[in-house]
Amino acid sequence: MKILQLVKKFPNPPKDGESIAVLSSSRGYAELGCEVTLLSMNTKKHFADVSLFPEGISHYKNVITSFLDNSISPVKAFFNLFKKTSYNIERFDDDAFRQKLIKLLSENKFDVIQLESLYMAPYIDILRTKSEPIIVMRSHNHEYEIWKNLSESNTNPLLKWYYNLCSKRLYNYELNQFDKYDLLLPISHTDYSKYIDIGYHGDILLSPVGIDIAKYEVSLSKLNPSIKLGYIGSLDWKPNIEGLKWFFNTIWKPLADTFENLEFHLAGRNPDPSLKEIQYKNVVYHGEVSSAKNFLENLDIIVVPLLSGSGIRIKILESMAMGKVVLSTKKGFEGISISNGVEGFIFESFEEFEKQIKSLLQDPNKLIEVSEKAKNFILNNFEFKKLAEKNIEAFNSFLNK
Repeated sequence: MKILQLVKKFPNPPKDGESIAVLSSSRGYAELGCEVTLLSMNTKKHFADVSLFPEGISHYKNVITSFLDNSISPVKAFFNLFKKTSYNIERFDDDAFRQKLIKLLSENKFDVIQLESLYMAPYIDILRTKSEPIIVMRSHNHEYEIWKNLSESNTNPLLKWYYNLCSKRLYNYELNQFDKYDLLLPISHTDYSKYIDIGYHGDILLSPVGIDIAKYEVSLSKLNPSIKLGYIGSLDWKPNIEGLKWFFNTIWKPLADTFENLEFHLAGRNPDPSLKEIQYKNVVYHGEVSSAKNFLENLDIIVVPLLSGSGIRIKILESMAMGKVVLSTKKGFEGISISNGVEGFIFESFEEFEKQIKSLLQDPNKLIEVSEKAKNFILNNFEFKKLAEKNIEAFNSFLNK
């Protein structure tokens, strides 16, 4: 089976959830005997030197990139207000990428073309006219929902209005794409249900992010005298910024005064200026780290204070695969159906968070117990090759028709 992946951001090295999802599915396909080609945008904001880290993409038969400057243009954004189209989508509608796609389709015959995210939908018309593949939409999140949540949480009237406009246009655009897919692959149970609720009636298959458990082997240990909590993620993504600011102001400030032996370690690239200004007690900012695994391994507890956004949190999956105890909001655990207090902990307030920290301090063996259950949970539900095999079975059912 020949598969083509269309991606809006070069996925290697895999420093964020979307990149990990892209590479884990393609590697699963390749290890199960498929021939996989990657056509990826290489954006100005997240530009990657393709020649570096070749081992991360060695499973692809062919890798093609197309540079795109998708920076936000105030002028284009302003004039877009007078149209009915989504400016978010327009930023990824690129002629150079389109020409490379046309050339690739003229030289190859693919059985399946997997679009990674809604931002690849503008190219479906080309796929229909230039070839006859199965068109699969891999949905990493509900894009419109991210902007809706940002609108609801923002206090600036102008930004609130604009974020809401972005959400409505993305929502309408997505609805108009539904009949263009042969198969929809939502990334979480929550997103799966939401697609049904908003009117998707086509073929649909749950397709979570796959994790290679072997890559996350670490030794489990009891809490250290100085207990290290921490977070790693993209610090220029609005939902992450919002959640971290809420956590530091509402939870960490009083918590650090109560528990002198707690430390919080923060890592991530492109920090928002408001996060740089945070100077609370026992908070250490590491910047962009060379190895997310090494950073997580040195922590006792992982904290994910997410209030908005959509999709599934890859760093939670990675942390649990390493046997780390994760404390997160319900939004953070969305799509990861843990039992609270068994494979991880859910908190929505200072009181809940404080209670969970106290329970771990008073019963250190609880850390080992939750750690082991977290790791088994990932093994049973998110092993990358098992998930790729389910997708391939669905692809074959279409091909056999």
